[in-house]
Amino acid sequence: MVFVNDIETAKKALDEEIEKLQSKAESIIAPMQKYQPYTKLEDYNWSAFHRTNLSFEHGIRLRDGYFFRNGNDRFFSWDKFTREQYQKGLEHFLQTYEQWKKDNETTFEKNKEIAEHNQLQRSRIYQIMKTVGVREQYSTWEYKTVRSRNKTEKKHQAGFIYDLERVTPKDTYETLCKQIEQKYDQIKEFGEANLREVEVALAEKEKKEREEASRKEYALLQAKYTPDNAGSEIDEIIGVILSRNKYLRLAYWLEKNRGDWTSGYDYAEIGIDGFTVDTTEDKEIESELSEIVNDPMDIDGRHFRDCKWNYSVLYGMVEDQQLLKDLEKAQEFELN
Repeated sequence: MVFVNDIETAKKALDEEIEKLQSKAESIIAPMQKYQPYTKLEDYNWSAFHRTNLSFEHGIRLRDGYFFRNGNDRFFSWDKFTREQYQKGLEHFLQTYEQWKKDNETTFEKNKEIAEHNQLQRSRIYQIMKTVGVREQYSTWEYKTVRSRNKTEKKHQAGFIYDLERVTPKDTYETLCKQIEQKYDQIKEFGEANLREVEVALAEKEKKEREEASRKEYALLQAKYTPDNAGSEIDEIIGVILSRNKYLRLAYWLEKNRGDWTSGYDYAEIGIDGFTVDTTEDKEIESELSEIVNDPMDIDGRHFRDCKWNYSVLYGMVEDQQLLKDLEKAQEFELN
């Protein structure tokens, strides 16, 4: 305790005591620090196709579609939208996002230190309030209605907590990241939806084109092999094609039996029965194949793939290559 004899000495002693108390208070609790600002989002170009920068803070001016197209292209049609444009738009957006984060690395680290400082001050205030007896939460008891017989507990949060929330600066980094990521998800969904529509429409167009080409090819086969029957079925057309060459006909039925021998050698027998023997070689062909089909103990269509006079060899004996091509085309319709 300091004793004074005059006013000047008393004032000086009081000032010194106040200064000590102020210094002690500042060593316990320091003022909150403001966070350093991050680079503005609108200073970056987020669209690969549009030169205008975007303002995230005041709402994005560009519609979702402009992230995948040039907004100044009056003749643009989503029918022309490609997966390449879709990927380019998303990749550019993500690259811009990464650049923004890279540009703010130093600021982010500095703000982490500020956040730790502010959190320390908050914890000290909480401790002081706890020391003087102010709890973070307290309860009051009251009747819910005038007819209530018993009082109900109502919990309250201490007022200093609300004040701390009000005066504590907020770091906007996470909010900005969330804003950017939400916009990315939004344009990604928009692009996917439009791409699906385009791809579905393209697939439907290609299907119609294939069907039209197929119809024309079938009509050509009809006109070539059944000119007097515009409504001929595919088996009739194939029958005429096979009739043009005996080796082609035999090879066709052997290959058919190679693919299905559930009924034995029925298909091969059709081919052999219609095969005319004109040469010594023909006789050898008939002999080998007849020996195969006449063995009831060993029914296996793969014999016609592996024997000497198999269907591949017989197809090779057909000199008319156009006839072979027409049969292959007709067999496509047979499968369908």
